[in-house]
Amino acid sequence: MPEGIFQDNIDRFTIDRLKRTADFSMGAPHYHPYYELYYLCSGQCRMFIHNTIYYAAPGDIFLIPPSRLHRTIYGDGKGADRYDIRFIPPYLSMFSEHGSKGLDEIFSCPKLTVPMAKRPGFELLLAKMKKETSRPDAYSQLQTKSLLIQLLISLARLEHQMQVPAIQSLNQADEAIQEAVHYIHRFHRQTVSLRSAAQAAHMSTSYFSKKFKETTGFGFKEYLTHLRIQDSENLLKTTPLSITEVALACGFSDGNYFGDAFRKIKGMSPNQYRKQKEQ
Repeated sequence: MPEGIFQDNIDRFTIDRLKRTADFSMGAPHYHPYYELYYLCSGQCRMFIHNTIYYAAPGDIFLIPPSRLHRTIYGDGKGADRYDIRFIPPYLSMFSEHGSKGLDEIFSCPKLTVPMAKRPGFELLLAKMKKETSRPDAYSQLQTKSLLIQLLISLARLEHQMQVPAIQSLNQADEAIQEAVHYIHRFHRQTVSLRSAAQAAHMSTSYFSKKFKETTGFGFKEYLTHLRIQDSENLLKTTPLSITEVALACGFSDGNYFGDAFRKIKGMSPNQYRKQKEQ
């Protein structure tokens, strides 16, 4: 499996309930071509999604759309008990046929907190879904899809009830790292160095490097490279730019380095990726 990306290795729908210890390492950061729902039953962890740090507590659910870079970081002396749901876009293609909120609109809100009074019913839906996939019969696929639709409708209604998105409070060090992440996003197509990112966080380079990895789950260079590779995917799909031109447009110093980085993450060369998308 290429570093940094999960292949489309699900059939249509999967649900898992897993317990992670505090010392569990998720492995490579990743993005994938399917939707993902992550619900924390107990424990705690930290989520880094796209360019934002989130603290996760019981009752929190994270909605991760396709192609959204993310990583889960465990630690702080506690593990986590969570449900994880993944499904490909065609699985619920009918979802927005009746004027309801579409999937992309629902998944535009990265984090929701299920109110305490509603958690038993919400977790019952998840448990029923898990049971249907564990002991399938002729009706399980239809029932699973029905339960998933109920869950998504509950989330859409919960989003609607939110007058203003909750503003989470990060500790001082994490807030500084968050500022650096925004700086990297803003300038990643230009020359961004470890030193300049550390200055954005008002930290020394050595402390910043350590704290960035601890907080986001990414090394500084690793994160910067992933952002640039994601940019390049869009250019390869939608423009006639040469490989070298794509590399320079996305912030890489030369085409050869870009090709090596792209192959490491995507498992194929930029040319192979472009040809695959043209088919």
